[in-house]
Amino acid sequence: MDLRHEVTPEQTLSDCQLSLLSGQHLPLAVRNHAATDWSALAWNGQCPGLHSWRLARIDDEEIDRLATFYRRLVCAGSQVQRHQQRIVQLLRARHQQDLALIRALALPGQLIVVGDSDFYQLADEQALSALLWQHRLQAASLAPQDIGQTPASNQQRLLASQHAQGHDSLMLLFTARPVVLQLDSSGVRLHGASSVYLAAAVDMLPATTQWHVQGETKKTRRAA
Repeated sequence: MDLRHEVTPEQTLSDCQLSLLSGQHLPLAVRNHAATDWSALAWNGQCPGLHSWRLARIDDEEIDRLATFYRRLVCAGSQVQRHQQRIVQLLRARHQQDLALIRALALPGQLIVVGDSDFYQLADEQALSALLWQHRLQAASLAPQDIGQTPASNQQRLLASQHAQGHDSLMLLFTARPVVLQLDSSGVRLHGASSVYLAAAVDMLPATTQWHVQGETKKTRRAA
């Protein structure tokens, strides 16, 4: 069952909402990460040259447990629906927390989406919100997307690069702040060349969410 159609109408981002940046238009924030191994960062939550802190939330384990249970669930009817509703309820709250976190760190025009060797610019907050929501559903394995051999849009191209590398990380660069934000099924991570940069970002986290900062922890792979 594909929850994208039950939870919200299909929100495919146009290439104007998620535009591919060419080499000559790459901002300084991207050029400063020329040596970053994005694949290693996505897989492990760490890579040489960057400090990494995990931003844990109280419901991280519940979301992961429910999503894992849902993937393994073979029964039908009310039990499936009950667990769907609980997962979606948690993910909706998580989506709003993600938006508040990003708003605290940057304006929509100051965000760059990383797709391994490609980089994308988000047009506005509506595009950001749609991308985050679809990613949350996908990372929880509730809305698998069928990617053809030739991606028809920048959004499909971004998804194809994630699928090709076998991870569920959405990586965001900030043009006005020297940190990288990583969102995936295991939670949220901040990366930066200095722990001072990370501490400054943590100081700006919205007080509406209870964050627990965990330093230099390697990403845990979710069970299939």
